[in-house]
Amino acid sequence: GVIVLAACSGGGNQPSSSGGGNQPSSSGATSAALAKVSVAIPIPIAAYLLPMYAQEKGLFAKYGIDADVKVIPPPGVMSLMVAGREDFGIFSGPTVENAAIQGSDLVWISTYISEPLVSLMARPQITDIAALKGKTIAITTPGSLSEFMTRRLLRENGLDPDRDVQIRVVAGQSASRNALIAGQVDAVILGSPDDALAAQNGMKVLKDLRGGAYTWPFAGMMTRKSYAEANPEVTTNFLRAMNEAVDSWRSDPEGVQELIIRTSKVDAATAKQAYDEVSAAFNSSNIPDAKASAVALDELKTRDPKAANVRPEDVVLPTYAQQAGR
Repeated sequence: GVIVLAACSGGGNQPSSSGGGNQPSSSGATSAALAKVSVAIPIPIAAYLLPMYAQEKGLFAKYGIDADVKVIPPPGVMSLMVAGREDFGIFSGPTVENAAIQGSDLVWISTYISEPLVSLMARPQITDIAALKGKTIAITTPGSLSEFMTRRLLRENGLDPDRDVQIRVVAGQSASRNALIAGQVDAVILGSPDDALAAQNGMKVLKDLRGGAYTWPFAGMMTRKSYAEANPEVTTNFLRAMNEAVDSWRSDPEGVQELIIRTSKVDAATAKQAYDEVSAAFNSSNIPDAKASAVALDELKTRDPKAANVRPEDVVLPTYAQQAGR
């Protein structure tokens, strides 16, 4: 089923690794015959809803999987992933790269969107990024995409993220959006639909990062390397279900938009905008690319010398996406 957790509780079910071919289960398979897996979604934005959509369409069951899909807010969700209490998770970089620096064996096994679908939003009186000097900028959690892109944009515009601005953690994208609208912070990186909602409330787009200027694992599937190697058939069939979900998503605008409205708590117009954006951004190939992780690791090296010990190839495991056939 699909549930939402308000706290970082729960535990993943470890499916047994079985031999044989990687064919989906027959339509007559019972729930007892399905491999149980747990799937984490950190926030219910449109780009992260693919596993939930796959579950509701019955695609995991088609491929012999009983998936427990949960929304588990950060930062607790990453602790569960690292500990192996969740089997799969859909995230943005540099989550896997950060975990690898700390010794985790989390890896990207598939990437569905490889550009950051986010904007740097600011209070209406802020004219440009350079004008953020002396201001307060929100990030959703340390080590997140919002922190990474904030630091990068500040440096690209001549500001020192550690000296020229105050960075404040405001947990959750919706909470960050509300803090911006209320004037509690001056700027924040937001993705769809929150950047659109902020704009509707008079906030200014300082920088839209869409359009391919940055290669980035924005919506990628992660798991532990040890889990994938112990459960290769389950991992491959899981990705087969996700691949089919991408195709179904594109041909089911009404169903997907209903899911976005229900989970993201937005109106129909905002849901359509989010659907169109995500549908257009899906990769033609879901095989994870080490080049995107190299960008993340280069940024992390500026703050953590241990990042130099991690190679991009260490955090990307393309084998199962290749076997899944997309």
